[in-house]
Amino acid sequence: MITVTGALTEGASIGVTLDEGRSTRQFTNGFKENNPDTKPAAFFTSDDSNYYVGDAEEGVLSRVTTYPLWVGGTQVTSANAGDLSVIDGVTVGEDGYAKYISTNNTLTIKNATITNSTAGDSGFGIQYTGTGTTFTLEAAGTNTVSVTGKQTQSSAAVAVGTPGVWETSTPKANLRVYLLDNATLNLNGGAAEGGYYPSSCGIANAYDGQVVVTGAGTVNATGGAAMYSYGVSSLGDFYKTGACTLNATGADCYWSTGIAANGDIVLSTGVVNAVGGTSSESGAESYGIFGDTYNGKPITITNNVEVLAKGNTSALNMAPTLNSDVTAGGSVNYDGSGAVEYNANDNDTYKWFQAPFTVPVTTYPLYIAGTQVTGDNATDILGDGKVSYDATTNTLTLNGVTIDGGSENTNNYGWGINYRGTDDFNIVANGANIVRDNDSRYYASYGIVIGDPS
Repeated sequence: MITVTGALTEGASIGVTLDEGRSTRQFTNGFKENNPDTKPAAFFTSDDSNYYVGDAEEGVLSRVTTYPLWVGGTQVTSANAGDLSVIDGVTVGEDGYAKYISTNNTLTIKNATITNSTAGDSGFGIQYTGTGTTFTLEAAGTNTVSVTGKQTQSSAAVAVGTPGVWETSTPKANLRVYLLDNATLNLNGGAAEGGYYPSSCGIANAYDGQVVVTGAGTVNATGGAAMYSYGVSSLGDFYKTGACTLNATGADCYWSTGIAANGDIVLSTGVVNAVGGTSSESGAESYGIFGDTYNGKPITITNNVEVLAKGNTSALNMAPTLNSDVTAGGSVNYDGSGAVEYNANDNDTYKWFQAPFTVPVTTYPLYIAGTQVTGDNATDILGDGKVSYDATTNTLTLNGVTIDGGSENTNNYGWGINYRGTDDFNIVANGANIVRDNDSRYYASYGIVIGDPS
């Protein structure tokens, strides 16, 4: 026992060896009393790498426990779990932290930057290899996890298991990404080239388990440059819950997907933007969301989530299951131009998908009094059942109606009927009809006029 009778000075270093046969032991007395503003680990170190000095108020040597978790390429142990900023590649900003809580299998970070810069076969910013449980990454503040070292086989910012070595082992392991207090979490997979089907992911679960993204804030999951690039990839199910926004993006490469899963894909709440790349490489495929069609696993979109998916091959590789009150839109263009109401029969042609979607109102170059004719009002333009328009034949039908003039928010010109199209225009009149402009106009007044009167 070392009795500390005074304050230890900065820079002091004392090595301690545990008695043979012991697994843990307190070795100081009086440290707290004489050094109230620091901890024994600031001065005492173990002479045996199997033991470490913890953060207790008195010096205690404890056997090092290793965990199936690597951060920045370094394995997490009981010696560094309380402050992972001691690891090369892990830094924390103001009020930040990075620590692992083994009792609930949670890596919790705030204002942290985690970087794995080592090149090799496979590299990960955060990798968990345990099974039979759920590993949680909990984030507050603004955080970035990246792989900057180039790999030959696989790279991922956050991984359960080893992507590229996909395992359907039992028991499974689940990955839960949880955001606190509107946090931002940037997850950047690195480059992978030269191996057998090299891949890069923002988030990956290589075990047959779930990936869940939840909480409040924003997750930006981005796959790096590789033959196969995924924003999110799961060998099992994928669930998006909570109010948070998930931006899942694959790189421009041979196979690029925003979100891919071999199990169910369920998008329940919040916002999901899933974007595949735009590579022009021969044979390249790109999807916003890619589900398991072989085993019939569905893509489910509820009425409480906003979804945007884009892919150069197709936005979704299979038609989703939509709540009955969800209206979706699709476009054959990657940028969403010309979007129309989604039709499951045309799913493979859509490179852009959105739910919910407001179906654009079709407008026609025809004005009755002051009302423009649209797809919504064409069957009863004035609401009295007497005026209708058939766009296929470009025919306006009048059934015993009196039309008084209107204008476009100006008194310069007025008309009863104004057609501004270029095709032949037809009017069918049934019964007695009056078309006029009774208002006083500054320039001109018409009953019927073809072309823009101004």
